[in-house]
Amino acid sequence: MDPDFADSEYYQHIAWAKNENTTIFDPDFGDLLHICLGIGFLRGRLSQLISLISGRDFETKTYTEEAMAKSYQKLNETIQYVLNESNFKRYILLLKSLGIVDKSYAKLPDSYTNFGYILYLYLKKYTNFNNDEIEKYTKQWILMSALTKRYGSSPETGFDKDLRLLAENNSNNQLVEFFNDVITDNLTDEFWNLTLPNNLVAQTTQLTNWRIFQMSQIHAKSHAWLEKDKFTADIINEQGNIHHIFPKAYLRKNGFKQNEYNQVANYVWITQPRNLEIGDRAPKDYMKDPETTKYHSGENDQANAIPKDLNELDYHQYDHFLNERRKLMAQNIRRFFNSL
Repeated sequence: MDPDFADSEYYQHIAWAKNENTTIFDPDFGDLLHICLGIGFLRGRLSQLISLISGRDFETKTYTEEAMAKSYQKLNETIQYVLNESNFKRYILLLKSLGIVDKSYAKLPDSYTNFGYILYLYLKKYTNFNNDEIEKYTKQWILMSALTKRYGSSPETGFDKDLRLLAENNSNNQLVEFFNDVITDNLTDEFWNLTLPNNLVAQTTQLTNWRIFQMSQIHAKSHAWLEKDKFTADIINEQGNIHHIFPKAYLRKNGFKQNEYNQVANYVWITQPRNLEIGDRAPKDYMKDPETTKYHSGENDQANAIPKDLNELDYHQYDHFLNERRKLMAQNIRRFFNSL
């Protein structure tokens, strides 16, 4: 529809994307500008890109034609680097290896994957890290920043700060120490044992930490709960059921409200036939049903963060169950992070 653009070199840089149908990482125009600004100029605020291509010299605080020309040249090179098909597809594979799939409820918010792409490209371009090291630190940073909501309230401010820290520590040959220090400072025992379980007190399946729990199951190639040969990833991809471990009809019958039975700690991916077998019975009842539990195992419980005493519980212990399962979910996520 735009012959002049179609004849330009820029069109050739994006022509490959017409055959790319993944939604695992699907940056829009604004996202790409942020990524280009980050990797090309090591800055996080989009307003700074306007200043740069307007010819602003941030050191002298003046505007010059020379600075404008340099900024456009750098932007041109960066666009090619960011839109490189090989770079993009390798990053997609990295995200897939983290357990991210093409479902909205099993993906991270855009700010974390956007900064992840900046970091991935930065480490490739400005460091001597090998590919395994690049993937390790990129994955750990994506997961750490998402768990701690590092870019939650003001992504641009967070991007800007972290890019400056990256550049500073890289110039001092302290990048590995920087990564390890930030991770150690943020993902403490207190975070894993208290903060993360408390952050799992929520109803919505759009909760970032619930998505990360699902990623941990996909990454670990976990079997779906109470199944022998069906994997959690398959159930998610084929739009199986998110089942209530304490069935909602059972809890509703015993006086619980929607905000009580719709807790992420009460959710588990399960097949439709298994869901029908469970029905509206208390856990202590359906866990004694040999047909329902014929593939039940301790390993399967651990993979799905199911408390060991579930077969003894009814609605009187529902709050106890929620607290215990949040702790187990946090432990699974911790194992996931430590495996990266």
